[in-house]
Amino acid sequence: MRIIVDFSVVQDAGGMRTGLAQYGFRFLDGLSPQERRDISLLVNDGVRQEFTALYPECRIECIKTVNPRLPLSPLLNSLRWRKAARTAAGDVLFRIAQVPKYNFWKLNKKLVLTLHDLIVLRLAHKPPFYRAGIYRGLCNADRIITITDCVRQDLFSTFPDIARDKVTVIHNGVSLPAFKQVPLPFEGPFILTVNALVAHKNVITLLKAFNLIKDRIPHRLVLVGKPTPHFHEVLQPYIEANGLQDRVMHIEFAPDDLLYSLYSKTKLFVTTSLQEGFGFTPIEAALCGARVLSTEESALKESTMGLVDYYSPATDEQALAARIMELLSADDPARREQIRSTLLAHYDLHSQARKIYDVLTGE
Repeated sequence: MRIIVDFSVVQDAGGMRTGLAQYGFRFLDGLSPQERRDISLLVNDGVRQEFTALYPECRIECIKTVNPRLPLSPLLNSLRWRKAARTAAGDVLFRIAQVPKYNFWKLNKKLVLTLHDLIVLRLAHKPPFYRAGIYRGLCNADRIITITDCVRQDLFSTFPDIARDKVTVIHNGVSLPAFKQVPLPFEGPFILTVNALVAHKNVITLLKAFNLIKDRIPHRLVLVGKPTPHFHEVLQPYIEANGLQDRVMHIEFAPDDLLYSLYSKTKLFVTTSLQEGFGFTPIEAALCGARVLSTEESALKESTMGLVDYYSPATDEQALAARIMELLSADDPARREQIRSTLLAHYDLHSQARKIYDVLTGE
């Protein structure tokens, strides 16, 4: 059986680093080279060379898209995607992402798609056809993979008539890349958070909690994430208004060596997120041996397997400050190692990829 993996969500070389692209890469990396010989990759023509270099054993099927600035380009590119998907040699198409503009098209082969979350329907205003596109894509799919049971339940709550028996929960694979320890751009102990700096990640609660305890601890607070309007309009003004400029460090982008060095050297990793379909960063931090403090919101307690430390309510800076002080005052290296080992086994790339492969090749 030949499987076609749809990477059309990757528009250019920069898109190779996105979470959706990494999801597809983790699936392929979890397979053996022999298994990858039976896989075709459906990619945009502009990134053909990049995919050929990464997976030379895979067959490459290209979509020649039109310039997105041209009139009617979304419709034209949808039609081109449909033609390429229908003519690609293979028995099953595995779409790594839910892309609404492609969802109306019925294919001539088995369709399996992964639903990462439906958060966008609640957090952003979308036109009616966007929701309709997601729904139609889910209806067209022969099988649906959700990355957590939380997403599965959200799916049935949002679209109650989706057939239960075609939905399978398969957690993401998580692995640490090969990296080397590098010097940090500051000295002294620190608390770390790595997240998109947007409102629903709730970083403002962490800043408020840190402000409550800053005079009782020597630690810095390190924020890793690209600047956003929310950062400039809410987070940065709070930092400046409370005189935290010397205690809060913002790192816009951390290459792998720096990111994983931060994970492994932090005294405490904190995630305050209110909405997660999965939540990679607390798992990555725990795999690096960090102590992790998380909210219990959405999928976070499921993805961390109830193993790390938690606080609630999620937007209560007093509760968060108290938990931070408690965890900084006591450590348990043996427990951290047990958590690391358990998560490492559960999120093994090969076992998670095998589960996906079985869904793709099953009836």
